[in-house]
Amino acid sequence: MTQRGSIAVLMDTSALLAPFQLGIDFERWIGILVDAKVEFYVLSKTLEELRALSTCSGKLASHASKALALAGRYGVLPSPDICKGDECLIKAAKERGCAVATCDRSLRKRLRDLNIPVFSPTGRGKIRVDGLLP
Repeated sequence: MTQRGSIAVLMDTSALLAPFQLGIDFERWIGILVDAKVEFYVLSKTLEELRALSTCSGKLASHASKALALAGRYGVLPSPDICKGDECLIKAAKERGCAVATCDRSLRKRLRDLNIPVFSPTGRGKIRVDGLLP
């Protein structure tokens, strides 16, 4: 998935919503942390989830609409067959050699247990990376 001198990062729904809900800009922080070209991707199921959230009411719908616009700048990968939610992200990351960006603590732990690099919030409005990047 990655080209020489670049890293692929698979954005989950929480990472796409983070700039609007938490004020955390994953794209900016990942660019600071990684000394290489970064290629951002989303799964087709992530886009489906954001579309569904954008039809709700209130702030969540507004944030989801903005997250969809943000995701429009990224490459779209087909979701692996016969899986849901986190399982799709994990499977796609393993198959394609991607790091994952997420705010989900349980997903972060699972990714680390599988030796998949993960970008996540530090709790101070910044992002950390756990694991070795390709």
